[in-house]
Amino acid sequence: MRRIVLSALLLAALSGVVGQAKAANFVGYIGCSQARDAVSGYHLVGGTKFWPALNEYGGGTVSSWAARIGQPSPYWSTFKAYLQSMPPNKIWVQWCTRDTENQAENQVAAVKVLAEVRRLAPGVPIYVSAQNGYYLPHYCSISGLLGPPRMELLAKQTAALPGPDVGDLHSRYQAPSIPPGNETTADGCHANVFGKKNVLGPRLKAFFG
Repeated sequence: MRRIVLSALLLAALSGVVGQAKAANFVGYIGCSQARDAVSGYHLVGGTKFWPALNEYGGGTVSSWAARIGQPSPYWSTFKAYLQSMPPNKIWVQWCTRDTENQAENQVAAVKVLAEVRRLAPGVPIYVSAQNGYYLPHYCSISGLLGPPRMELLAKQTAALPGPDVGDLHSRYQAPSIPPGNETTADGCHANVFGKKNVLGPRLKAFFG
């Protein structure tokens, strides 16, 4: 009887260790709707490690995340909830911006956001990328022509590990890309299913597995 009880306890302990190891294999993330699109594409091409594509991150520029530290916010409350339910062993941060946001303020905001991430997830490696770009002459009217390159520069200046380049999208809207292509929705900014599956998702999966 004692041997049976000990065996059951051992199996339960091993099951807990396996469960914890599996849980710790997730990749968490912070970003905006472009980051959500990349994660959606990651899952579409068979990735299994990332948190789900989170609609709560819509509009989540680096300055928006920073401004809501310590405030009621769907950004941080969602991030904290997934830290608990799907604890990550890596965190991907994608910097996004609006055309109206100042780069110097973005730099200050990036420092604040990373400090908060490190406070909430101490010891978890952080990888930083810029939002996706677009094949010219097309550009996203939300981030502006210089938005993606400004975020590339910010990612290089950030005190964190370099993350993946998620690529550039072709668009047939507004000023169509050269060469032309159909990888964005009609707003000319967000990836459609082709952009998610053919560009953003594979780049993310190649980097994080």
